[in-house]
Amino acid sequence: TTNDRENTVPQLYQDATSVYVYSEKQLDNLSIGITDMQGNVYHYEVTTVPACMYYAISIETLPAGQYYLSIYQGSNYVIGILQMTSKYKYSSLYIKMCTKSVQQFTWNLR
Repeated sequence: TTNDRENTVPQLYQDATSVYVYSEKQLDNLSIGITDMQGNVYHYEVTTVPACMYYAISIETLPAGQYYLSIYQGSNYVIGILQMTSKYKYSSLYIKMCTKSVQQFTWNLR
């Protein structure tokens, strides 16, 4: 159902040093990556995000530039563009989520 899907869609939040992944249900085998526009990998991990907990992904060491933030679980994925203007400062994080049925969502960060 729509409510079940919404409960498993990860919510993303950001502050100056981290992007946080949150879900009301546990997310197993979540692949998380940050790459620059040339494809250089700055972060990659496969992890589990426990239910109702914030999982932090550090962005504090990223140099100024534009990056892809990718989160995959099976055929579902989130791809964001992270614009870092200088260390500890960011200008934007734009996120789209696509599911197996190719539905798209745009999330506003809180």
